Amino acid sequence: MAEKLTWDEIKKRYPDEYVVLVDTAVDDSTTVVEGTVMAHGKNKHEMRQVLAQIAPKRGGCLWTGTVHGRIRVIRRDEDTA
Repeated sequence: MAEKLTWDEIKKRYPDEYVVLVDTAVDDSTTVVEGTVMAHGKNKHEMRQVLAQIAPKRGGCLWTGTVHGRIRVIRRDEDTA
C-alpha cells in the first residue's frame, strides 16, 4: 500500500510532475499538506484520466513544480452540495 506523505516530501520525490493524490489533508487555507500518491507523471491529461478512474472522495491532480499563470480548480458536483 502507498504511504501518506507530506506535500514537501511529495515535491522532493516527484519534482516537476503531476501527482494524483488521494486521502488528502488540507490546512485552514485549503492548501494540501499531505496525501497518498496514486500516480505521477509529466503529462497532465494522463494524470487527470487516472484521477477520473479512481474518483476519490478526497484527492486531486496537482503540479509539484513552480506554477506559472492562472490556477484552475475543478470540483465534482457532489463537492459543492
